[in-house]
Amino acid sequence: MKTRPAYAPISVQCPQCGAPLTVPDERAQLVVCAHCDARSELTGPRRDALDLLTDQRSGRSRGFDLPIGEEIRHDGARYEVIARLLWGEFDDEGAYYTRVYALYNPRRPLLYLDEYEGSWGLTSKVHAMPTTSTTNIHSGTSFETADGERWRCTESVRRQLVYVDGCLPWVASVGDNVMAWECSGRGDARYEIELTGQEIEYNRGKGVTGQMDRMAPRLAELQLDRQIARQKVAARAVILIAIGLVGVLINGGIAGWAMFQGRTAHTSTILASQQKPDAFSTPFELTSGGLVRLDVRVAELDNSWAEVQLAVVQGDTVRHVTDTELSFYSGYDDGYWTEGSKEGSVLVSGLTPGTYSLMATTLVGMGESATPQPGTHLNVDLSVVDGARSGVPALVGALGCAFILLFGAFRFNTLRSSA
Repeated sequence: MKTRPAYAPISVQCPQCGAPLTVPDERAQLVVCAHCDARSELTGPRRDALDLLTDQRSGRSRGFDLPIGEEIRHDGARYEVIARLLWGEFDDEGAYYTRVYALYNPRRPLLYLDEYEGSWGLTSKVHAMPTTSTTNIHSGTSFETADGERWRCTESVRRQLVYVDGCLPWVASVGDNVMAWECSGRGDARYEIELTGQEIEYNRGKGVTGQMDRMAPRLAELQLDRQIARQKVAARAVILIAIGLVGVLINGGIAGWAMFQGRTAHTSTILASQQKPDAFSTPFELTSGGLVRLDVRVAELDNSWAEVQLAVVQGDTVRHVTDTELSFYSGYDDGYWTEGSKEGSVLVSGLTPGTYSLMATTLVGMGESATPQPGTHLNVDLSVVDGARSGVPALVGALGCAFILLFGAFRFNTLRSSA
């Protein structure tokens, strides 16, 4: 019996990056460079006239387990992965991807190995048509094909081509849409109807999840490498979480410690009636020559904001002028709620040891009032802490560590959800 001569693969160069491209089959019409992902349409009998199309985003991060050129064993024959396609299904709940590998043997029809969420299947094109029109087939419909097999449609979906590389016997472009009816038969038998424009094709196959180690010996090794890489990323994420958590605790502790440092040198209440330009608090002594913290509290503040203006006076000289803004709002909406605070603090530096007094005046307004009024009805409670510490650097450090903690948690959760 005569057999056709073996096809000698043609080697060409990528017109964009110059990398060598191998065309393993004379039926090929498309080849995608594995180095720069440039898509080239093949024309001419020698396949040496290339029409460069557009570049595509690299598929190296698309999650393919098998590389181009990988050997696949099936039914006593050796196949080679010559192309990879990534099909996406999109709805309101998210995106779902199916990875398809085109398997080539020079003396057998193309096979298609597909993987969806760890489940593998093997199909090939057939001519067995349904005995009923596709317009009557939908999810849950049972029907027969011309070869007498009975099938049940499990799902009808619209797929979009997201990525393609390798060498195909037809021209495929990112963005191509296919309407597919996925059907199941006896055992793990599969049947699929694909409608592309006006062209309709039929595919038949079966699930091969349990046979993948035998069909693709390197797959277990590749998956182990990916698992090890994921474990390394997860370990780094755990380290980031630990560093962030420890940093938050340490910096938070330092910030809390700073709040309680210093000596209370003075406390007083400036009544509303005393808030005049020449009204002073009782004198007090500062001895540290370091930071001084002025704590302010307006107990009567309610559903309004207040600006408390403070002046630190030594003798007849004003040594420092500052202010702090307070706001407090409350109400009932499915329960009692509050927003803001009636208390505030200001740090003052540059005061030498000596005797000082405080002056305080208050302006109050409602909402975004542009014309605040004197707070003649508000009493101001004042406290002066000598030798205070600033907790701002520690708070900034705590925020930075919190970001590290959240980033590590995000990375870890992403790995866990995609496992």
